[in-house]
Amino acid sequence: MSAAFDTYAASGTTTTLTVSSKNVAIVTKHGLNLVARYQTKDVPTLAKMIVVGADAESEAAEDIKQWNNSGNSAKLMFFHRDMSGRFAMDPAFEDLAKQEDIQTAKFAAKRLEYRATDHLKLEGRPFSFEAFGIPILLGILSLLVARFIDKRLIGRKKG
Repeated sequence: MSAAFDTYAASGTTTTLTVSSKNVAIVTKHGLNLVARYQTKDVPTLAKMIVVGADAESEAAEDIKQWNNSGNSAKLMFFHRDMSGRFAMDPAFEDLAKQEDIQTAKFAAKRLEYRATDHLKLEGRPFSFEAFGIPILLGILSLLVARFIDKRLIGRKKG
């Protein structure tokens, strides 16, 4: 689960939600209790549903069937399908590059101190114009507003 939550939510580009079929705690193999915020019947509209775990398709077959029959149109992504020999975080970084851009995925790997990035297949836009263009545009707009205020309002009081 940390592959999805640590990569997407911490990047600031995606809202992540937990979903289960029933309103009961899920006990992991190592005894950790997880409580999903939403159940399949009341989950808001999602762009995609990430299903984690190497055996997720067989272990959660009934939940996946319930999801498909619930009318939710979010595409199911099985993150750890066919992952032999790869680290659990790899698919998250690769999908983040496709969803946002390569620099965001590289920064997510760096933020999580994931140093072995040479083998990642990062495909997508090379650079996020939104991430840099919007703050620059707002900065220019702020300077123009400040200059207008200085000339029109403050400038009158001096003279």
